[in-house]
Amino acid sequence: MLASHQQYKNGKTWVNELIADLEPGLRAFGDIKPRDVSRADPLPFRGVGKREDGSITLAIYLRNARKKIPLRELPNPTIDSLTLSTSELGEFAPPRIEHGVAWKLSEELSRKFSRLLGPSDEASMPRRKEVTAFNLTAKLDRVENGVAIITYQGSLAGGHLNAAKKQTQGKVNILGVGRYHVKTKQMLSLVWIADGVYNGPPPYDHAAPYTAVVEWVRELK
Repeated sequence: MLASHQQYKNGKTWVNELIADLEPGLRAFGDIKPRDVSRADPLPFRGVGKREDGSITLAIYLRNARKKIPLRELPNPTIDSLTLSTSELGEFAPPRIEHGVAWKLSEELSRKFSRLLGPSDEASMPRRKEVTAFNLTAKLDRVENGVAIITYQGSLAGGHLNAAKKQTQGKVNILGVGRYHVKTKQMLSLVWIADGVYNGPPPYDHAAPYTAVVEWVRELK
């Protein structure tokens, strides 16, 4: 360590104090060359695209929904991701191209969406094995210009015993739509919206409404 700032005096002089303490370290270090950096997306597959192995990553957003409270005063949204394998992505596609054909998402895949069972952080959200009820269905609504429009609906429920041994509960209703290219047999996009109720650990276990969005698109245009 060439320099440090330890003796804080007051807020009015803090900037000058910090600079004065850092300057000896800079002189001891010597010339500093500018870094050769370029802009990059740290999460290039979050919510968009498909990896070489066929997997995708869904973008997830969750937020408390409280009436009569300005948006700027609500807590920041919870931002998360969920990666699905090729076979899991295939469950969103219709088993055959036939108007009205319906199917259910598997238990294993449904449980992966446990992240939707609460707007808070990982400490309070139910894990996959803690999902107590699930019913996620899909239906081929129509085909337009070679693209099948798929609707999704259903619900999830579950609870989590946190580190303090206090129970949380969440339940959520889901509606969504997806686009599937009939000729290439590939999913093009997926959007779910969710309306949930979350009960935090006591004494914060009052019913709190929240909303969530899940989205992914194969290619940005």
